[in-house]
Amino acid sequence: MGPTILTGRVVDENDQPMAGIVIDFSGMRRSGFAPIPTFSETTQTDEKGNYTFSKEIPQSTTRASISLQEPQDYQTYFFIDGNYHLLSTTFTLPREDFGKTTTLHFQLRKC
Repeated sequence: MGPTILTGRVVDENDQPMAGIVIDFSGMRRSGFAPIPTFSETTQTDEKGNYTFSKEIPQSTTRASISLQEPQDYQTYFFIDGNYHLLSTTFTLPREDFGKTTTLHFQLRKC
């Protein structure tokens, strides 16, 4: 399997790019009841709000997720099926998308 590539953009409620937003991409595997981390990567959005991860996900990984370290007083939404949806915790990347390129856009809205 090749690298898993995640790309996307983070914008505000007015669709303006948000620079410097910290994004985490991490994975875990199960061992009994306890999750065990298999990898963790962090990046920041550029001046256009864009981000990219390219990661060879370890074979033992059963779950990979992406989350934003949102600024105080903001809520995170993710873009899917033509609409933004509130993201309550993290976005879990389906296992069948490991080794593929996925584009995932986010919007941060003031509370």
